[in-house]
Amino acid sequence: MNKRTLISLLAASAIAAGAAAPVFASDAQDIAALGQARVTLQQAITAAQQKHAGARVIDADFDAHKNGTAEYKIKLVTADNQVFKVIVDPQSGNVTADRAHGQRNKPVPNPTISLEQALETALQQHQGGKVLQAELEGRKDGTADYEFDIATGNNQIHKVRIDGQSGKVVANYLDD
Repeated sequence: MNKRTLISLLAASAIAAGAAAPVFASDAQDIAALGQARVTLQQAITAAQQKHAGARVIDADFDAHKNGTAEYKIKLVTADNQVFKVIVDPQSGNVTADRAHGQRNKPVPNPTISLEQALETALQQHQGGKVLQAELEGRKDGTADYEFDIATGNNQIHKVRIDGQSGKVVANYLDD
C-alpha cells in the first residue's frame, strides 16, 4: 500500500468516526433533557390530539437541540389522510406549532389496541423509564405494531415492540 492510499484511508476513517460520534451524543443529550422535562410524551400526545380530534398518532418523539432547547414532535393523520406535525413544549405542555404536511399516500394502520394501551404496556417493562419515541408501524399483512424507545435511569435506551392486535410484548431489547 502506498503512502497516498494509507493517508486517504486514515482520513476517511477519521471522518467516519467523527460523523458517528454525534449519534451517541444526541442520545445522551436527549436522555438528559428528557429528565428535565415537566411534560411526558403521553401528555404531549394528548395536547396534539386536542388540536386534531379523532386523528391517529403515527409518530411521536422527544428531541433535544444543541442550543439547549427541546420539543416533542407529534405526527398525526386525520380520517381524511391529512398529515399534521404538532410541536409541544416539554416544560409547559403548550402547542408551539401545528403544521399541515399534506396528504398521506398509504392507509394508516388500524391496530386493535390504542397507542395509550401499548404505551402503558411498554412502560411496565421498564419501571421508571420515560418514553423518547413512539411509532405506529404497519406490517405487510395489514396489521400493526407499536415501537417505543424508553430511556431508563441508567441512561440506556430500550426498544419495546407491542403487537397492535393482542397488546403483547413481541420484542424488548437494549438499543446499542
